[in-house]
Amino acid sequence: MFKSIFILVFILPTFASAKVFDYKKSHVATYLRGAFGLNNLQKYAYQPGFPSSVTFPDNDGVNQSYSAEFGFAFISGKLCTRLGLELLYPQLTSGLGGKNAAGTQLLSVTSQVYSLVPKIDLELAFKETSTSKIYGGLGAGYAITTLKNTVTLTSAGNARFPGVADYIEEGTGYGYLGEIFMGVEFAFFDNVGFSLDAGYRYLVNSSFNSNRNTTTVSRTETTGGQILNDDGTARAIGLSGPFAAGTFRIYFR
Repeated sequence: MFKSIFILVFILPTFASAKVFDYKKSHVATYLRGAFGLNNLQKYAYQPGFPSSVTFPDNDGVNQSYSAEFGFAFISGKLCTRLGLELLYPQLTSGLGGKNAAGTQLLSVTSQVYSLVPKIDLELAFKETSTSKIYGGLGAGYAITTLKNTVTLTSAGNARFPGVADYIEEGTGYGYLGEIFMGVEFAFFDNVGFSLDAGYRYLVNSSFNSNRNTTTVSRTETTGGQILNDDGTARAIGLSGPFAAGTFRIYFR
């Protein structure tokens, strides 16, 4: 009994105090960040590739994105520099039906879009204690975005588009990312911090090059050639919008 009391009174407080870290004395960290955001992708990844006579439900546009990011943070005074790699993944469109004016389904589309973004973020602490801080920041990156549209035709679709079989339209595009955010971080446990931030992301991909030879309902696409819409313009999508994120940071002492 006395041994237990001795451990509780003397040993545990010493152990606990050894686990407390100070933001002001920490200079390097690794981090894992997850985010949810809104975007303006809607149906631009696939709908412009079809004639205007093919319509899709108005309420099935994509407007949400999820992302995961990992990397390293380097702290110097009140400035934190983050170098990371982000995977940005808008919600999936699965089996969406395209119909003609009479309401007959001609085809279905499963559309997937994702971006890999090497990026740099700069955070400036406005208010800081040994266990918490309030900060604002700016970020920039170079997004490598892939779109993949899997199109399955019905018998009515085969009749409407003779000579076209089920196909996959796939391409890669590039664009610059910019973001601005505000957040708060606090000590979570041991040398781990947790932060919450919110901000706005700007990301537009103005063109895509085809990753495969494909015959679509509008044209023939060749590997390396530009993916074009039914009207001959370049396929373009936007993933800009507000976001909120949570981040775990493990500090090295």
